[in-house]
Amino acid sequence: AARKGDGRRAIEYFRSRLVERTDDHFTGTTLFAKNDAVDRYNQLRLDKLSTPIVFYPSARWGKQRSEWGNPEKPPYQWGIPQRLPLKVGAWVMILTNVWLPGKPKRPLYVNGDCGEVTEANPEDKFVKVRLQRTGQEVSVDYCHREVLIPLDAARRKELREQGKGELIAEGGKYEIAGAIDYMPIRLAWASTTHKSQGL
Repeated sequence: AARKGDGRRAIEYFRSRLVERTDDHFTGTTLFAKNDAVDRYNQLRLDKLSTPIVFYPSARWGKQRSEWGNPEKPPYQWGIPQRLPLKVGAWVMILTNVWLPGKPKRPLYVNGDCGEVTEANPEDKFVKVRLQRTGQEVSVDYCHREVLIPLDAARRKELREQGKGELIAEGGKYEIAGAIDYMPIRLAWASTTHKSQGL
């Protein structure tokens, strides 16, 4: 019907099959179309856990990438929150890759891995997660990301004269213009369809 241009019939077909309900006991990720619905559902499920809430703050300085958090948007819409709320028992998604040493390289955990928080310790900057994919408990640590900009000889000399040599990276080719430290985890009882397609 859609290919023939019969929009009314196509809408009737899909409307009769549309299910808009959630299962509050489902141990997995429910897909939503919009980020605000994802945030509401994740908060609802987090609030139902009786374990104490803890927060993992992010630390930022200098130039930031827009996907980390656009200053023009309110902080609750940032890709990396100012404070990540977690509880033991929370269903989460890991947002980075960590590889086991050795050859061939094998992943310990990868971007998109989901699991349940088994221990949350903001003071020691780690979260333990039992992975759904492997059943293994892994320790997820803070990530450090930098914004690098090309560096010419004059600027390199200026940084050294100012005693800011630590801002010179990768053999003197780049200046560290900003950085972020954060816990690479997000609540995952809900996710957007868009995010799930990218995993």
